[in-house]
Amino acid sequence: MSFRALLRGARPFAVAHRGGAAEAPENTLAAFRAAIAAGYPWVEFDVRAAADGTPWVVHDEALPWPDGVERPVASLGVADLTRFDLAAHLGPAAAGESPPSLDAALALPWGAVRWMVEVKPTADDRGLGAETVRRCLRVRPPDGFVVASFSPDVLAGAAGVANVPLMALLDGDLMPQAFRGLSLAAWGPDRRLVGPDFLRSLPDDLPLWSWTVKDLAEAPPLLKAGVRGLISDVPGRLRAFLDATEGVKRLF
Repeated sequence: MSFRALLRGARPFAVAHRGGAAEAPENTLAAFRAAIAAGYPWVEFDVRAAADGTPWVVHDEALPWPDGVERPVASLGVADLTRFDLAAHLGPAAAGESPPSLDAALALPWGAVRWMVEVKPTADDRGLGAETVRRCLRVRPPDGFVVASFSPDVLAGAAGVANVPLMALLDGDLMPQAFRGLSLAAWGPDRRLVGPDFLRSLPDDLPLWSWTVKDLAEAPPLLKAGVRGLISDVPGRLRAFLDATEGVKRLF
């Protein structure tokens, strides 16, 4: 199966955004275990570099420390991250959870669940993209994950390690032309961009994934536009909608 066919899928599907951010504390091992148990086909999580350059699963650029100061993840060491209680950041449901290292996240018993690994920009985009791919490939083959980023340099770094599927994430400021020269497997636009004019502007007919579906009312316009991967905070509800006759089946 080609990477493009893999990311297009046989029919539209739910991607558990940060493990399913409305279903469990986002980007935690607890969220990923719940997503694995739920059997979502894809789980998305974010990667940032710690002070020593190692990849950790964290979305926000900075974390709120007990002294009231927000400290950039890029300034934190392993000891800082492992002792940080995410309840201070995500609320009491995350009590006892700390940001997982990428290695710890990848070591979970994922089974058939694939990863959408969103690599955040850093001081060394190419380096973090390359290191993320190296660590992913220790655990599974290239068809077991996709590397996504808003940074063309991250994707270039990933591509420099191996032929792996790459997804260009797009928002209102970053458009497809920024990724010219990369061998992409999919586009990942903000759902608010998806419409006829935007679709005509895409230079390649690649599978479309879109973020972030937080309400089921946001899904039908994306499905009608041809989006295949719906990156969602409510993947359980979305999957039920996609499986229902009155959901996808009436649109195709």
